[in-house]
Amino acid sequence: MRPVIEKIDTQALLSILAGPYTQLASPVGVKSAVGDGKNIRVRLTDNAAMLLLTPRQIADAQDSVRKWCEQPDATVQFLTSQSDLQKLLIKDGAAQGRTAQGSPVTRTDDGHAGALSGRNIAMWPSHGRYYEASLGRWEWQRARLFTTVEDLLTPSIALPFLIPMLENAGAMVLTARERDTTRTCQIVDDADAGFSATRKAAKTVAGFGRYETLRGHDNPFTKG
Repeated sequence: MRPVIEKIDTQALLSILAGPYTQLASPVGVKSAVGDGKNIRVRLTDNAAMLLLTPRQIADAQDSVRKWCEQPDATVQFLTSQSDLQKLLIKDGAAQGRTAQGSPVTRTDDGHAGALSGRNIAMWPSHGRYYEASLGRWEWQRARLFTTVEDLLTPSIALPFLIPMLENAGAMVLTARERDTTRTCQIVDDADAGFSATRKAAKTVAGFGRYETLRGHDNPFTKG
């Protein structure tokens, strides 16, 4: 194989691969490119393996490399020192905003039709409580400001208003914090149409117990 990097518009290639929204600690670079008429291998810096690449991005980048090198039938590979980027692609389903292969979340309905139909949105409505060791207590992660707490204020907007709005526009919204504020737990058996019941454990089992202060090797999940 002989070098063909001088024929490749590296800035345009990186723009296709990285996209306008990718932010890495250091920019991705092209280290080398070689070809023999049938195959073209483009080697990138190792941080290229962190790019969120879709099949469409790779296909566009391959077409561009073929055009620049004037080899329309060549097989194009994008490599790092340890990875083949074609093996790190986001699956088509995930790229389209639907459930990716192996995802623990599966949507059983088509959702609402709208501008965000087929999109997945991961949302963190502020923070939560953490254990402040220097004070020996649990605290909200954000300080009190103007008589309110961000950890409570933001969810009070996101849960009843923002998330339903996004879902009504067709998006599937996944939240890192619990979005259901009810204290009642119900188990619904969907095997029987119309059947639902609140069940209690048949025997006493270890569960979560709430404590203001945890010390030493205390495990709240065995104190309930």
